[in-house]
Amino acid sequence: FRTTELGDILDLSQFTIHLALLLLDQVNGYFVDRSRIPLAALACLLIAAKHEETLENIPSVSQLDWSTGQVYSPVLIKKQVTPSRFLSSAYIGTLI
Repeated sequence: FRTTELGDILDLSQFTIHLALLLLDQVNGYFVDRSRIPLAALACLLIAAKHEETLENIPSVSQLDWSTGQVYSPVLIKKQVTPSRFLSSAYIGTLI
C-alpha cells in the first residue's frame, strides 16, 4: 500500500498525508530492518491524523488494520504509536 492511497481510502486531508510522509522521512534512517517501514508508515499516518484531523475523522487502529488488508495486527500498530522524541507534538510543531 501507499500512504497517499491509504489517505484516500480513509478520507484524510492532504495536510495529514504530507505530515505523515514528513514524519516517516524523519524516522526512516533509524530502521535497520527495512521490512518494518510500512508499519512505521501506518504509525506516522495515525500520529499525523491525530494532529491534523477532526476527532471524528481520526482513523481507529482497527480501521488502519482493515484498510491495509490486515497485514499488521491492531496490537502491533498500537505498539508503534508510542511517545518518542521524534513524534511528539512539540516536534511536529517544529516541522510544520
